[in-house]
Parts: sequence; structure tokens; C-alpha cells
Amino acid sequence: MILIGLILLVVGIGTGTLLVLGTSALTDPLTIKVLGGSVNLPPLTLLIAGMAAALLAWIGWELLRGGVKRSSRRRKQAKLDAQQAREAKAKAERERADADAARERSAAERERSAADGTRSEASPADGPRVEP
Repeated sequence: MILIGLILLVVGIGTGTLLVLGTSALTDPLTIKVLGGSVNLPPLTLLIAGMAAALLAWIGWELLRGGVKRSSRRRKQAKLDAQQAREAKAKAERERADADAARERSAAERERSAADGTRSEASPADGPRVEP
């Protein structure tokens, strides 16, 4: 890709140089009708204006490509950030649910042990307690 770019660059510069040298010898102005008027330009000026227009088109194309790449990266990063946020939220909800479940189990065990302790102390069916 780099080699092709270098070849095209050399060919473009060479062609531009040949065109400038070739049109500098021409002195007859060209009449161009634009927007209802006419302009008399020497061929060299017309050639340079064409090169400037091509340069502006190329710069515009590169800016467009750069903007598309940048926005694509931003979209990908935003999707990744959103996914990570969803995963973090789900993890926090699971941890909160686990903590709630653990508190409920602990409370149920305390209630059960408190109920077992009061029932065994108040129940005469177990018989008298003998302490060793």
C-alpha cells in the first residue's frame, strides 16, 4: 500500500511538472464562460487553478475519511462502555441480592434458634434437666 502510494505520488508530481513546463510556453489566453460571464486566463493559470481544486478535493476527502474513522472509534468505545456499565450494574445487583439473601438467612436462623431456645426451656415434656 505504501509502495503504491509512493508510485502515485511520484507520477502525480512528474505529470504536474510536465504540465506546468508545457503550458508556460503558451501565451494565448483561454476564454472561459462561467456563471454568465467570461474570464480570459492563460493556460498556466488555468492549470494551477485545476491543481488547487484537486488539492482541495483531496484534503476534503482525507478530512471526511478521518472523521468517519474517528466517529466509528467513538461508537465502538461507547458500545463497549455501555456493555461494561451493564455488566457492572448486573454484578452489583447480584451482590446486593446475595447480601439480602444472607441477611434473611441469618435473621431466619436467629429467629429459629430463639424459638428453639424458648420452646425447650418452657416445654415440660422434655423432662427435668439434669446438670452434671
